[in-house]
Amino acid sequence: MRHKSTLLAVLLFFGTAEAHAESNRMGAKSPWVALSTTFGFSGNMGFGADSNGIESSSTSRANPTAGFVINGGFALIEHLKIGGQLGFHWLESESMDRSNTDRNFAFDLQLLIRPYITVLSGKVEFYLDVTQGLTVIGHEEDRFSTISQLAIQPELGDAIPIVPETFIGWSGQILAGVEYHFLKYVSAHVKIGYTGWYAVAKDSAISDVEASVQLHQFALHLGASYKF
Repeated sequence: MRHKSTLLAVLLFFGTAEAHAESNRMGAKSPWVALSTTFGFSGNMGFGADSNGIESSSTSRANPTAGFVINGGFALIEHLKIGGQLGFHWLESESMDRSNTDRNFAFDLQLLIRPYITVLSGKVEFYLDVTQGLTVIGHEEDRFSTISQLAIQPELGDAIPIVPETFIGWSGQILAGVEYHFLKYVSAHVKIGYTGWYAVAKDSAISDVEASVQLHQFALHLGASYKF
C-alpha cells in the first residue's frame, strides 16, 4: 500500500510539473503587450541641409537618451512573432558651440518582427526584436539656421530659411532580448542592441532647401510583459 502511495505521489508530481511546463510553453506563444523603459548611450547625432545639391552638415556627440515603448503582438508560426510598437523618446545632443544641450523629441510607429526560442520548459525566452517604421521628430535646434545659411547660394538673396520644427522619416532597432516568465501571465525582460533615427524636413521659406537629422546609439530596454 505504501509503494502504491509513493508511486501515485511521483506520478502526480511529474504530471503537475509537465502541466506547468506546458503552461509556460503556451505562455510564450500567447498574445502579449509590454511596456519598456528605454535608454540610449554613446553614438552621434548629425544634422544636415541640402540646397540645390550643395550640402552642409554638422555632427555632435549624442548625450544619453531616455524614453519608453509599448509593443504587442502574437505568434505567427512556431518561433516567430509579429506585432507593432509605439515609442516616445527624448533625444539630446551637444550644441554646435558646446555651450548648451539641444533637445529633440521622437515619436515612433513601427512594425515588430521577433524570432524566438524558449528554454527551461518555456520559462526563459530568447529573442531578436527587429523593428522598422515611421518617426516624427520635433526639435529645438538653433543650429539649423546656421546650417541653412551655409547651404544658400548668392543668387537666393539674403533670405534666411526657417526649418520646420517637425521632421518625418524612419526609425529602426535591432535588439537581442531575454525574457523570464516568473508568473503565469507576467514576465520581465531586458534587451540590448542598436537603435537609429533618420528624418527630413523641407524649408518653409525656400522649397529647394531640405534639412535632415539622424541619430545612432547603443540601446538598453528594461520592462515587463503581460500574456493573454
